[in-house]
Amino acid sequence: MLANLALACPHCNAHQWAHTADFDPETGREEPLFNPRTDEWNEHFVWSSEDSCILVGKTPRGRATIARLQMNHANVIAVRRLLVELGLFPETSR
Repeated sequence: MLANLALACPHCNAHQWAHTADFDPETGREEPLFNPRTDEWNEHFVWSSEDSCILVGKTPRGRATIARLQMNHANVIAVRRLLVELGLFPETSR
């Protein structure tokens, strides 16, 4: 479905594939995935106050998206840490 396509890293692209919904790990209910064309990032996600390289879902949609795309996979977090060291990860410069 072309309307579901958006530029994303290969890791997220591979995990989303053709999925438009997944289960919220907190409620167990199926939720639509975050849509960067229609949803506001700040409504659904926040960087952890304990570890600024960890993404936290604020809503069922955010949590389902993080789970489906495996956005907190160890390799993704390692890349974020490297980007912080290089000064290229602005979300963590609070």
